[in-house]
Amino acid sequence: MRRTALLLYLVQVALVGGAFYGAVRFAFATNFIYQNDSPFWPATGISISALMLGGYRLWPGVFIGSLLGNVYAGSPFPVSLGPAAGAVAEAVVAVYLLRRVDFRATFERVRDVFSFAFAILCATTLSATIGGTSLWLDGTIPGSGFGHAWWIWWLGNATGALVVAPAVLVWTHLPRRLPPHMKTVEAIAVFAVLVFVSDLIFAHRFGTRLPSYPVLGLVVWAALRFRQLGAATALAAVSLIAVWHTGNGLGPFYSANLTDSIARLNGFVGIAGITALVLAAAFSEREAAEQGRRRLEEELRQRQTLEAIGRLAGGVAHDFNNVLTVILGHARLMLERLGAGDPLFGRRQVLEAQPLDVNSVVSDMETMLRRLIGSHIELVTELQPGLGSVQADPSQLEQVILNLVLNARDAMPMGGTLTISTQEARHPDQGGCVALSVHDTGTGIDEQTREHLFEPFFTTKETGRGTGLGLATVYGIVEQSGGVIEVGSEPGRGSTFTVYLPLSGVRVAPEPDRPARDRTRAAGNETVLVVEDEDPLRSLVRHVLEEQGYDVLEAGSAQAALELAERHLDEIDLLLTDVVMPGMSGRELAQLLTEARPGLRTLFMSGYSGEAIAEQGLPQAVAAFIGKPFEPEDLADRVRDVLDRAS
Repeated sequence: MRRTALLLYLVQVALVGGAFYGAVRFAFATNFIYQNDSPFWPATGISISALMLGGYRLWPGVFIGSLLGNVYAGSPFPVSLGPAAGAVAEAVVAVYLLRRVDFRATFERVRDVFSFAFAILCATTLSATIGGTSLWLDGTIPGSGFGHAWWIWWLGNATGALVVAPAVLVWTHLPRRLPPHMKTVEAIAVFAVLVFVSDLIFAHRFGTRLPSYPVLGLVVWAALRFRQLGAATALAAVSLIAVWHTGNGLGPFYSANLTDSIARLNGFVGIAGITALVLAAAFSEREAAEQGRRRLEEELRQRQTLEAIGRLAGGVAHDFNNVLTVILGHARLMLERLGAGDPLFGRRQVLEAQPLDVNSVVSDMETMLRRLIGSHIELVTELQPGLGSVQADPSQLEQVILNLVLNARDAMPMGGTLTISTQEARHPDQGGCVALSVHDTGTGIDEQTREHLFEPFFTTKETGRGTGLGLATVYGIVEQSGGVIEVGSEPGRGSTFTVYLPLSGVRVAPEPDRPARDRTRAAGNETVLVVEDEDPLRSLVRHVLEEQGYDVLEAGSAQAALELAERHLDEIDLLLTDVVMPGMSGRELAQLLTEARPGLRTLFMSGYSGEAIAEQGLPQAVAAFIGKPFEPEDLADRVRDVLDRAS
């Protein structure tokens, strides 16, 4: 492994050295008009790019490439050590400065362009100073010409870095996805025109000097259309053509005055480079901001959708609770007329948490579940004996098992095995638990679908076969019971839903016989004003209270209740009102009636959640409240309690 790593490192150093040496050869090939004065030093861009991509450890490649290049140019070996050391110092300092300012090599931010320009302007002073001093000490540069040589050295290195480094960094960092067909054609056309026009202007093809601004326009076009890739590539192509022809004494930048020629050439390259890179970065930032805005808008739409779904679910639950109250109320009234030996008599379903034996719940449901899943599916139960109890609502736990079994059945349209198992286990978050698992041998669930399983209205079934509420209901019941639910599944390998419910530590007592209810305890002769906008529910409440001996006044809205109370001259002892009603809420109604009748007591009822009740200004923890659905005896007891507590 160490030999392989060392060999790879040596190859990288050799590649950097070879690239640097090749860039030096190109620079010297363009300066014969000016003898030893090169107006453009692309090797600086190679060295900075190499250390940005491979780290400081590649500095030997820069040193070797610079040393060989200067020896090739005719400098003695000892003298060439100075420029080589300057090239290394230049690259190291440039990379250090860029890393200090959180520079991104993709040039997708305007600040990255200016940070890069600042870093190379600072770092290239080192190479010009160290290299120029070495040549001055050797006598290659006379003392009177040191300032001129330093200026040309620094400007050439800075221009070379500005042209070469962005092209290398952008092409190695940005994804090069194949663009659409027409954009590919446009890219080829733009760069073909760019090369043609650049050669036309800088090579004097018509025997006369042409202005250079058409080339600058094409570079800007490439930057705007193809962003960083277009800007960096167009700049490199134009700069190489301009430098080559200027070095051969051609083009609009050539002049007999060396200083004037170098200033014109490097000024054009610098302006074109900064302009193209800044424009590309500015448009990239604008696109990123636009994408961020669209993403925020999408998140806002999703939140609004979820909020709307929540309100819809709350409304549906409210309406359902009203209907359920009517059904349960009339059913209870019928049951109270039956004797204990009547074949229609059944046990009462208490809708509250209590110690439960999960094994008993599963066993009681087993016969029904076999009928539901059909004969093509085998039902297996694996129940651990002596299981501890959990604290849960029995009807809700039955709902959890039923929904999970039906979900498993639908996952096995061709048949299979459905296993319900229980065991005591420890959960990392819950501690000691009863683990209730429902496993099927069906089609399985992929990872993307698992992420949305418990979202309301999410379903993978065809239209008309699923509401998307089954697993959402399971999740809500388990969470309210203090437990957690986990899913294990892979496509083609079935699914396992495991519900973890905390152990209650309470022994499950045998279910007592149904006690006879004291019908006289909740009786009374007071006057009750019932306000409910649902006619069937209002009729049920009136019937229940009248059976207990109360004098009942009823109204279908808050406004009707105010008018009825104004006409009724006798005492009204209790206001029994729905919380959420069209027009005026129950809280507002209670406030108005209490002001007119100071001795009036109030009992609120609602099928909405606590959050929806709180939005109506009614505290969630209010004492005089009964939630829907309720049974007739519970309503009668609560009415009696409120009246007795206030007397």
